[in-house]
Amino acid sequence: LGFGVTSFVLILIDSIYFNRLTIAPLNNFLYNSNPDNLKNHTLHPHYLHLVNLVMLFGPSMFLLTFAFAQKLMGRFKNPFPYSIIMDLLLIVSYTFILSLAPHQEARFLLPLIISVVSLTAFFIRSYSSMKLFYSILLIGTSYSLFMTLYFGVIHQGGVVPSVLSIPSYLEAIHPPVNSHHLVFAKTFMPPEYLFFDRERRIYTHDFRDDTSLWSRYFNDDGAFIPCLEDSCSLHIITPTHLLDYIPSAVQSKLTLMDSFFPHLDV
Repeated sequence: LGFGVTSFVLILIDSIYFNRLTIAPLNNFLYNSNPDNLKNHTLHPHYLHLVNLVMLFGPSMFLLTFAFAQKLMGRFKNPFPYSIIMDLLLIVSYTFILSLAPHQEARFLLPLIISVVSLTAFFIRSYSSMKLFYSILLIGTSYSLFMTLYFGVIHQGGVVPSVLSIPSYLEAIHPPVNSHHLVFAKTFMPPEYLFFDRERRIYTHDFRDDTSLWSRYFNDDGAFIPCLEDSCSLHIITPTHLLDYIPSAVQSKLTLMDSFFPHLDV
């Protein structure tokens, strides 16, 4: 009843706001199920969420896999309470449904964290082993610290300092130009509103991994086509270890302005 009432209220609010029937979870699933919509987001294999589960929840997933394997072999004697069965069904069904879509990001699985923690706690209590408890605590804490360092500092770590440095480079351009173009290639594309400037015309281009965009925006001599029609500046933000990805004609016209460490793009 609570789920139905809450869902109805949310659907009603969204529908009034958008002036049409809007069911957000359904729209999300339909959008991510259409490969044509996902060309700008990357297509993933359907099994990727199995990898994402391990990446997000680390040692807990190995413990759950071991415990359920023992249950199937009849070695785990404790009965499953109703709440544990519901947590298990939620994890399996939620992951299965999301795996049907060809675009799979780890963050989509974050709602499962409560169920995963509940199952982990249940199995630790069932084994009645303090050694197991402290082992999971130590390994889980170490894993979380490592992933925090990796995703919080190292992964895409150069994007924020590069974005913060752009205004100073634009200020230093002399003589002034009519517009500025920022090309992001093989790295995270920051939100465009970060580059809003009342005094300058700033255009952003997300090249992603699309090699065809280089020939679309640059001529055979490596010149940036929009700058042939109007005085402008060009800034390319990309990992330095991937510079060979840029066509040689374009590379010959580039000057390295700055580099930031650490930055890892995977």
